[in-house]
Amino acid sequence: MRDTLSSGLYVGLVLVAACVAQAASAATQDEPRQQICVSDRNDALERVIDSYWDAIKRMSVVRAIGVTEMTPVDVPDRIERIDADIRNYLRAAGGKRAVFILYAGRNSEGCAFVWTSSGETLYVQLPRSIGAVSDTVRRLLPLAEVEAHKRGKAARSRGLAPVGESVKKGDAASIIGELSNALLPAALREAVKDAAELTLFAPGLLSSVPFAALSVDSSDVRLGERVQILSLPFLADVTKVMPRLRTRFPPGVWWVWVPGFESARVVGDPAAGNDAEFILPPLPGARAEARHAVSAFAGRLLEGEEARARAVSDAFKESDFFYFAGHAVADPDDPLDRSFLAVHGGRLTAREIQYMTAARAPVVVLSACQTGGGRAMTAGMVGLARAFRLAGAAAVVVSLWSVNDEATARLMQTFINRLRIDPPAEALRAAVADAREHGISLLDRSAFIVFASGTMTR
Repeated sequence: MRDTLSSGLYVGLVLVAACVAQAASAATQDEPRQQICVSDRNDALERVIDSYWDAIKRMSVVRAIGVTEMTPVDVPDRIERIDADIRNYLRAAGGKRAVFILYAGRNSEGCAFVWTSSGETLYVQLPRSIGAVSDTVRRLLPLAEVEAHKRGKAARSRGLAPVGESVKKGDAASIIGELSNALLPAALREAVKDAAELTLFAPGLLSSVPFAALSVDSSDVRLGERVQILSLPFLADVTKVMPRLRTRFPPGVWWVWVPGFESARVVGDPAAGNDAEFILPPLPGARAEARHAVSAFAGRLLEGEEARARAVSDAFKESDFFYFAGHAVADPDDPLDRSFLAVHGGRLTAREIQYMTAARAPVVVLSACQTGGGRAMTAGMVGLARAFRLAGAAAVVVSLWSVNDEATARLMQTFINRLRIDPPAEALRAAVADAREHGISLLDRSAFIVFASGTMTR
């Protein structure tokens, strides 16, 4: 759903809080069994690896992934191997200063492991536990939905009528300040302040943190305007110590960015208003955005009634650049069968997507609501973004919450223009900086993140 609201909030916004609560319940059930953030760095990292293995097994229960290779848990020298693998990953940044941060912990503790392209490692005890930070994220997400629902057309569940504002507004800026202090304490701010590229792996609800909005100093320039940010889908993508997943790319395979696309495929504002559960009104901003993408990359456009599930699926499979601008829904309770892209005549679900096969490792842009959402688990978020990665996408640009149609059109047009030259994370950084200059709100301009498993450099 690319949603905005003109006459108060729908009862449907209350469902956002319910969805966050469901995700929180799933994350609690996925809680690591032992203490993680012990004083010794190597011992703590050993415990992270063990908890990740357990999480992968639990994730397999919801059929979210296919594991094709299981490295023995007791592989010798695994800390040395994971350190070496991540250093090799960071070297692929092409001489730029690159930083990798792995967040870990439980409801009662929190810590972060840091690697840099110059070879340093850092282990930091966070000032707040993962559970406390997750509670802060739960307070932010409904406010982000409120922000997105202030203008224009609204998508809502059928049978729900407009009501007054039933979700407490609160202070989003204050909450983002709390997240900044919790996730970027002084040692981490020092590590990232001069970085050109930042890769993050954040478990559970931390994967819904708008890292682009976080502060690194007293200025108004946020992290997402300073540095290219990549959100890592799987730890297995950067180290062979982890179980290998059902993807086309083994660990250690990165992409060298070459500007331009040969097979751009764009889906713009599918005529999806006939969904059985949701009212999905037309999105003129999405349609204009899609036409701009077609013009920029000489692509093929599927629009309105042309955008049926089979046509959209075929477009993805043959593309090296796939752009979807329309409505989407993320469901934390059933992330594979009830998370979907709304297309004409039906839905394209996360389960259907993850079993597709992309022929050309496309860059995928999902300019729709909640495409980065789903079920929050220790091993990562299960939903649409992960499904496209499993289908063979090199990078997936997704939204963390419902996005404003007008603001998104501005942000994404700038992103498209920069993508003619720059890799996705740099193009998004430039678009976020431009959005601030044009007065787009912090939440609107921080809603998107690049979900990628390899550094994409020029």
